[in-house]
Amino acid sequence: MKKYSLLIISLINAAITAIIIALSPRKLVPSHWGIEGYADDFSSKWILMMLPAIPLAIGLGWYLFELFMEKSYTARENDKVAFKIVAAIFGLFMAIAWFFLFVSLNDMRELGEKTAFLSLMLMGVLIIYISNLMPKVKQNSVLGIRTTATLKNETVWRKTHKFAGYMGVISGGIIIVFGIMCFFIEANPLLLLMIGCGIAIVLFSIVPCIYASVLYKKLTK
Repeated sequence: MKKYSLLIISLINAAITAIIIALSPRKLVPSHWGIEGYADDFSSKWILMMLPAIPLAIGLGWYLFELFMEKSYTARENDKVAFKIVAAIFGLFMAIAWFFLFVSLNDMRELGEKTAFLSLMLMGVLIIYISNLMPKVKQNSVLGIRTTATLKNETVWRKTHKFAGYMGVISGGIIIVFGIMCFFIEANPLLLLMIGCGIAIVLFSIVPCIYASVLYKKLTK
C-alpha cells in the first residue's frame, strides 16, 4: 500500500484543488510575484492546476521508485529511509501549493520579501530533517552520496554519510539563521540570504564528496 500512498494522496489533492478552483468566482488570479513580493502577472484561474502537478509528479516518482526497489535488494534495505525523505519533500510541496492556491484565489497581490525568507527557512528545516536520516542510509547505487569512493568502500560510505549528516544539520541551521537575520537587516536582505544558501549548498553537497575522496585515498593507500 505504501507504494501507492503518495500517488493516491496527490490525485485526491489534485481533485480537491480542481473543485476549489471551479467554485471560485474569480476569472483572473495573480500567477507570478516579483523578487520583492509584488504580483506582476495575471492568468486564468485554471493555471493554478499547475500547483498540484509537483506533488503528483513526486507521488508517481515514488511509485516507480518502489517498483525498481522491488528488484534491488540493496535498495529495499533503504525503503523506510527513502519513504521518510520523499514523504517530507512531498509534504513541503503540498504546503507550498496550498499556500499559493490560497493567496491567488484571494487576490493577494503583495506578499512581501518575508515570504521568501520563510520559504527558505522551511527548506532549512527540511535539510536538517533529511540530514538526520543520512547516517541510516545503507550502501546502495540509488540513494545517498554515490561517488566512486563511497560505492567502492563500505567504510567510506558509512563515515561519509555520518559526516554528511553533521554537515547537513549545520547547513540547515545556517539557512535558518540567515533567514532570521533577513527580518532585521534592511539593506539587501535577499542577497544576504542567497549568501547563506550558497554556503549551505557547499557544506551539504560538495564538502562530503571531498571528504569521501580523501578518506578513500587514506584507507587504500
